[in-house]
Amino acid sequence: MEKDIDLSGVDPCRWPEIRRRVEVLDEFVAIRRPSAELREDYARRLDIAPSHLYALASIWRHDRSAAKLPGARVQKKVSRAPRLPMRSLQVVREAIADLGTVLRHKQLTEEVKRRCSDEGIKAPSDSTVKSMLTDARGGVSDLQIEPEILIDECTVKLAVQHRGRLVMPRMLMAVVLPERRIIATDVVFGAGRVPSLSKVMELVEIASTSGAAELPLRAPHCTLLEREMIGALTPEQASGRPYLAKVLGPRLDNLSIGYRVPRSATVETLLATRHSSPIDIEDALTAITGAVDRHNRRMPELPESGFSIGVTASDWA
Repeated sequence: MEKDIDLSGVDPCRWPEIRRRVEVLDEFVAIRRPSAELREDYARRLDIAPSHLYALASIWRHDRSAAKLPGARVQKKVSRAPRLPMRSLQVVREAIADLGTVLRHKQLTEEVKRRCSDEGIKAPSDSTVKSMLTDARGGVSDLQIEPEILIDECTVKLAVQHRGRLVMPRMLMAVVLPERRIIATDVVFGAGRVPSLSKVMELVEIASTSGAAELPLRAPHCTLLEREMIGALTPEQASGRPYLAKVLGPRLDNLSIGYRVPRSATVETLLATRHSSPIDIEDALTAITGAVDRHNRRMPELPESGFSIGVTASDWA
């Protein structure tokens, strides 16, 4: 089936199944006055009760929303509301607002405990504080750090079929701080493959503006030689600045991301939920590109004057 359906709002691991269901629905709505036997057959193929078939077909016929189809999203466990005074959670929000999102989780936890003790209220658990800090890092507020371009890697938690094996994409990106806008990426598939620093640098140069203020480059994942080639800050100069994990947190829009190279067994866990399937490279790149675009739309705009970098392609080619 052609991949021309709008899959916005559908978990990528469900794209193959939702395409199949779309094909089944298109077949059904094209049948004039289907018999009871046909209705039962199509309901079975869609994994729904026969009594729901006409309602689903009506929805599909009118708005063709793939996100509304059964099985479009992975069902996640609903966590119980914390048994805490509302004021305890407000203390965490105030501490994050006062101290910023770049501080370490341990520092925030200690500050929250101190403030709650001063007010005589129960302090949230470490995990609650960490979760709230992670959520704050995923918001649209500026990070309280010096302007720069951070180049770093992450793993996108998608199960992708590549040459007969399941792999997770590895992505190198350049992020302008403090706005957190992603201006360049390179994605690779397959164990042992490394994203191209040269490609990312070429894209950064294309995005830069001649004569604009120069932004320093920081590439903590790079070797000493690579940092020298692109003119990135030395470890001493970059001391105390945040890694990508603090800049983006555990998600890039609707995609989960991690910062360690995953073990092969980890990929299998992504397919543990019902109807989840591996996707191909084309779908993976579509999902990642869409997530980057949506992320950037939520971030503050870069200054109108743009930015420049102190090196050119000839320096790292």
